[in-house]
Amino acid sequence: MTVELTFRDAVHRLDRRALSQFTCTQDPERCWSADAGWHYEHPREWEYDVRREIRGISIPSAQSPFALRVGYVGEELATVVYWEEVDGPASVMCHLAAVALDFQGRGFGALLLVDALDTITSVAVQAGLHKVHISGVIFRENERSQRMCHAIGADRTGEDFPAGGEEWGYSLPV
Repeated sequence: MTVELTFRDAVHRLDRRALSQFTCTQDPERCWSADAGWHYEHPREWEYDVRREIRGISIPSAQSPFALRVGYVGEELATVVYWEEVDGPASVMCHLAAVALDFQGRGFGALLLVDALDTITSVAVQAGLHKVHISGVIFRENERSQRMCHAIGADRTGEDFPAGGEEWGYSLPV
C-alpha cells in the first residue's frame, strides 16, 4: 500500500494544534537519584529538545526570513522542517527537521529533505541566485540524519557545538 505524504507551508489556523502535539520521540522517564532526587531523563536529550521546540514554535509570516514546512499523511502531521534565510536566500540555516514516531523508518525524512531543498531552490531561482549555502547542526549520536544528509552531498564542516552538536553544510547549485 502506497502512503501519500503531502507538503506545504505551515498555516496557523490549520497546523497550530498538530504542531503543539507533535511527537518525534518517546516521553522522558521519571527517575530517582540521590544527587538530583526525582527528575526526568531521556536517552537522546537532543531528540526531546527538538520535540519541545516544535511544540512551541511560532508559525512565521510570509514576510519573515523563517520558513516552516509540514508534511501530512491524510490528517496526521508526519514531518516538520524549519529554516531561516540568514543572508537572504543565499544562505540558509536549517534549525530543525523531524519525522513523527508513527512514520519513522519509512523514508519520510528523505522526502522531507527533498521538499525542503526544492522549496529553498525555488526561492533562490526567483532571486536570481546560482548557488545557496545550507547549514545545520546535527548531533553526533544522530546517525540517521547524518547518513541522510551525507547522501545528498552535505558534509560536516568541522565546527563543534555544546552538547555534542556538529555543523553540517551543503552548497546547492541552482
